[in-house]
Amino acid sequence: MDLSLFEFFYSFAHRSPFWDGFIVFFASYVPYLLGIGILFFVYRISSSWKNGLYLISVFALTAILSRGILAELIGFFSQKPRPSVFLDIAPLFLKEGFSFPSGHAAFFFALSFFAFIVYRKWGIVFLGISILIGIARIIAGVHFPVDILGGIVVGFISFVLVYSFLPPRLIGFRSS
Repeated sequence: MDLSLFEFFYSFAHRSPFWDGFIVFFASYVPYLLGIGILFFVYRISSSWKNGLYLISVFALTAILSRGILAELIGFFSQKPRPSVFLDIAPLFLKEGFSFPSGHAAFFFALSFFAFIVYRKWGIVFLGISILIGIARIIAGVHFPVDILGGIVVGFISFVLVYSFLPPRLIGFRSS
């Protein structure tokens, strides 16, 4: 099923230079914009610098746990090669390292889950963008769907672990 889903999504690659550029932009550069958006989100909802610093610290810890520790550790043990190693495909951009789990998905879903708890409306936006980034990375040929799903699970586990010990201080945050 993973291969069938990959082939379906990858069939949208190499259709036109404009489309491929859009996919590469979404898979490679939108993550940076989402990161900036999350920082802006934290700034906007924080009523004081202390609350903002606390929330940024919680987000940073979640990001480090999801991407820097859990995803790397699982990748080290799974050592699953990227689709271009398994299949005769030309990815839209080259990516080093192992494929499972997706570090991008782990990172952005962990932060998006936190954003959803803190401010539901923006959390939904961030979750939607994270889903689109994951799909773009499949279309680009750098991940299988199960890699993205694995990243989502790692992100969720990271969120739950950090939230269990350091829940965001919701008192004192602005609602708009």
